[in-house]
Amino acid sequence: MFKMLSKVFKVRKSEMEAKLQPMNGHPGWGEVELLEYSDGSIKMEIEYKGATVADGETVDVLISGENVAFARVANGRVREWLTSETGTELPRVEMGDVVELVAGDETVARGTFHPD
Repeated sequence: MFKMLSKVFKVRKSEMEAKLQPMNGHPGWGEVELLEYSDGSIKMEIEYKGATVADGETVDVLISGENVAFARVANGRVREWLTSETGTELPRVEMGDVVELVAGDETVARGTFHPD
């Protein structure tokens, strides 16, 4: 019964956040939030402003060195919302895990997850 109710009344179970710091001379600022819900679903929000990566290019999103997603740059901004409910496989994140935005073979930004 509880399992069925938790799917109907989805409750946020945990929230992790990583403030993104620019790397390798790239300017910008942003964050990645990862929310886990009582039904097991996960939502990841990526936002980074001021990227010097060309519009239309993509950046890879790595968590602890594993490529988990990509996001397209538009107007110097990276903005992506992903959810496991649409079939996207998203990892569970622990405090201290590192997230990186990578363009080609260069890290544009990096942050460390902590509870939000």
